Order: sequence, then structure tokens, then C-alpha cells
Amino acid sequence: MASGRTDSAWKHCVSVDGKTRNLRCKYCDKVLTGGVYRLKHHLAGTSKDVGACVSVPEDVKKSMMDTVVNLQQIFLKKSISREESSVGQTESGIKRSIEEEIGNSSNIFKRKGSQSTINAIFKKNDREDACKEIARFFYNNAIPFNVAK
Repeated sequence: MASGRTDSAWKHCVSVDGKTRNLRCKYCDKVLTGGVYRLKHHLAGTSKDVGACVSVPEDVKKSMMDTVVNLQQIFLKKSISREESSVGQTESGIKRSIEEEIGNSSNIFKRKGSQSTINAIFKKNDREDACKEIARFFYNNAIPFNVAK
């Protein structure tokens, strides 16, 4: 491959047409489209987005698995901290949920059930209900609305 490649996965593949998106595995000659990310999963045997290589040596498989697990843990830490900060939980709660997610390594490559909706994130309906209750309180107790200002 090109001389500027520093990732360890590049020595286990050959470029098909001079591009970094089409790679051929040196062990099973399978052509992978999608770049070095999918090659790493192919060599590690995670079966995430690509089939596992059947001919890869165990030492290469282990090193690719370590690399992929480290990348996935970094991704999970970032995504969990983003989710928790938007919800507003405490820092200890964030650390605990990260440890639970990473500690369960069997599910580290599985996708989560579904994407949450904006209403679920911002609790828009809850806010509207609270505003209605506040307005009802002012109306039932004959409090002028400008008192809120």
C-alpha cells in the first residue's frame, strides 16, 4: 500500500484498484469494499458488516480483535457520555453506565434496538403538560397572568 499508511491492518491486505476503499485480504483473497475498518472486522472475525476470514492466523486475529475492541470502547464512551450529558445525569452515573456497557464484551459489536426520537430526548410532551398545569393553577386561583413576570 502507500507509504503513509500507519495502521497495522494495511500489511494484511492489497489494494484492488489503487483505492483505499477496495481491499483484498491476503489470507482468503476476499475483496472488501469499505476500507480498512471492514478489513479489521473481517480479520478479527466479529461478523460486523462483513464475513469473518477463515484463513487468518491466530496472532493476526487476536491483534485485530484487540484493535477493534479498543476502537469500539472509545466509540461507546463517546456516545454514552453524549447521551448522558443531554439527559443531565451525574458523572458517577455516566461512569457506571460506561463500565456496564464495556464490561459486557459479548454485546460490544451489536447495534442497539432503535434510535430514540426527539420527543423522547427532550420530553416535549412533558413540558407541554407542565405548562398546561401551571396555566390551570393561575386560572383556578384567579391569579393574574402578569404576576408570572
